[in-house]
Amino acid sequence: KLRRGVDSVHVAYGKTTAVLAGDLLFAKSFEICDEMAAKIMAHAASEICEGQELDMSYEKRNFVSGEEYMKMIQKKTASLIEASTMSGAVLGNASGDEVEKMAKYGRSIGLAFQIHDDLLDLTGDEEKIGKPVVSDIVEGKKTLIVVKALEFLDENKKEDLLEILNKKNNSDSDIKKALKLINSCGAIDYCKTIEKELIEDSRHALAQFPDSGAKQDLLDIAGFIIRRDL
Repeated sequence: KLRRGVDSVHVAYGKTTAVLAGDLLFAKSFEICDEMAAKIMAHAASEICEGQELDMSYEKRNFVSGEEYMKMIQKKTASLIEASTMSGAVLGNASGDEVEKMAKYGRSIGLAFQIHDDLLDLTGDEEKIGKPVVSDIVEGKKTLIVVKALEFLDENKKEDLLEILNKKNNSDSDIKKALKLINSCGAIDYCKTIEKELIEDSRHALAQFPDSGAKQDLLDIAGFIIRRDL
């Protein structure tokens, strides 16, 4: 219901207007793209839909692998950022190798962005991030944190966490218990390590480009991805 501290479009203006606004934004994006960039964006739009469907389907499953999670966020989140950095390279007449390097940069920071977003859902300040925290637990989402917690916890604690994730309505005590279980097993530290590795991958992708203000901006964005608190 909240995004960046204000009512989501569907809350402020209704679901129908929200859907139409989304369709309009898609149309406008293709209107201003050249042919190659439009193809990149069309592919990203398809990937996002597939990723969102995977995300929702995982809520109905008790167990999801780390590989499945990474595939889902590659489609749901990273594909759009990858398309953005690729499009910039294409519009700038970059070589094929340079386009691929920019795609890798966008893909890596996109994956790190989503993992960090999942971490903020459990550890962030609701006033700063502008949306309800612990919503992933309430909705039973299989984030990488949850995937790894279910892998690291012993059988009894694993069943306790699954029971909370599968509940329709969780009490405050349920949420606190779930957070305690997740914090006890090293899942959060694991995810922080993975996001740092992804940021390093993004920086390596930029290594071949000459130093410039633009390159430094991209490096700064990569660092900001996992330092942000909103």
